[in-house]
Amino acid sequence: MNHLLELNIDVWKPNVENNLAKKAMLALEEGKVIYLPKLSFLLENEENILLNRSFDLKRAKNISFDHKKNRLGGLDKKDQHIITIMKMMKRYHDRTIALLEKLCPTYESSHSFGRTSFRPIEIMGRKPASYRKDDTRLHVDAFPATPVNDLRILRVFTNINLFQESRVWRLGESFQEVIQQFLPKVRRMLPFEASFLSVMGLTRKKRDLYDHCMLQIHNRMKKDMQYQQNVKDETIAFPPGSTWIVFTDLVSHAALRGRYVLEQTFYPHLEKMQHPHLSPQRLIQNSHILPWP
Repeated sequence: MNHLLELNIDVWKPNVENNLAKKAMLALEEGKVIYLPKLSFLLENEENILLNRSFDLKRAKNISFDHKKNRLGGLDKKDQHIITIMKMMKRYHDRTIALLEKLCPTYESSHSFGRTSFRPIEIMGRKPASYRKDDTRLHVDAFPATPVNDLRILRVFTNINLFQESRVWRLGESFQEVIQQFLPKVRRMLPFEASFLSVMGLTRKKRDLYDHCMLQIHNRMKKDMQYQQNVKDETIAFPPGSTWIVFTDLVSHAALRGRYVLEQTFYPHLEKMQHPHLSPQRLIQNSHILPWP
């Protein structure tokens, strides 16, 4: 299995030739992880303390920052380091936009960004609220409250750990193999189901058939422990000071171990892909394996 495309990039606003940008976007859209072992995110002096303290996030999995609302989530508003955390996450947000504008120029990253997250808690041994929230199990990303419709889910991660601890991932089989296994088990959408969820405020907008299928696939993958134990996979360690980029709606992945990771989510439109036929939307649409018309 060869999940990685390794690139020798060590600055956040690199000079990227057109051929390399096309190669990078093709790799991402085919389901590879772009690995940048030399691209680190250096902390400011006052930020180093964030990696030398404990965090009580209660039920939250991470600390998130919403740039559009200038609001931090998952952390007590009285936390003494809240301003420092916000500054760090804003800077990471800006760096990742600069990177993608060069590496993936057609994705329009500056117009399609989502939340930034800081993940300071060791994921190994953490007890999730349910199996659906257990990110140590292989899955493809789908959000219960946030349908994406014709958008993709592209994520940039950077390991900022100061203690020489890698972020260890497990990468599973291809998306085509995933849907062969789980798409036939997806139940039919109920009449007016999407409208009801939207009107009741349970989803931010209406789910379409794609989002319905993806959420069911996500949940069924995590619930099926026989699948989790037997599926072919590859374990990869991302050391401190490294960055990686991946379409998490396409790549079957799980985080097994590690803490102190920054992440930025982007939602590029399907029409901005170099190869739209490789997208999970089109692969599901063209699969002809749903158990109902």
